[in-house]
Amino acid sequence: QEMARIESKSAAIDEAYERDTAFIMAELERYFDTVQAKETKTQRSYQLLSGKLIRKKSKVQPKRDDASLLLWAKEHAPEFVKSTESVLWGEIKPFLVVDGDTVVYSETGEIVDALTVETTPSTFEVK
Repeated sequence: QEMARIESKSAAIDEAYERDTAFIMAELERYFDTVQAKETKTQRSYQLLSGKLIRKKSKVQPKRDDASLLLWAKEHAPEFVKSTESVLWGEIKPFLVVDGDTVVYSETGEIVDALTVETTPSTFEVK
C-alpha cells in the first residue's frame, strides 16, 4: 500500500511538472513572437539574460527507401550507384593460421603475402 501511495504521489508530481513546464514554454513562445529576433536561414533566436530562445525552421527533406532508390538509380542514374568489394574478414579469419612470421590459408596451405604477423606487448593494469 505504501509503495502504491508513493508511486501515485510521484506520478502526480511528474504530471504537475509537465503541466507547469508546458505552460512556461507556451508563454515563452508567445513572448518570442513579440520580440525582434535574430533570423538566419535555419532558425530565429533571441538572446535572454540567462539563456536563449530558439525556433528552428521546419525542413522539407525527401525520405528515402534505400532499396527502392537503388533500383531507381541503377536504371535512371547509374553514375550515382556505388559498388564496393571487400574481404569478409570475419568469415576468412578462421581459415588463417599464424605460422612463425607468416600467415597461411589452411584450406590450400598457401602463404598469404597480404597479411603480416604483429605481436602486441602484454599490459598490466590496476583499476
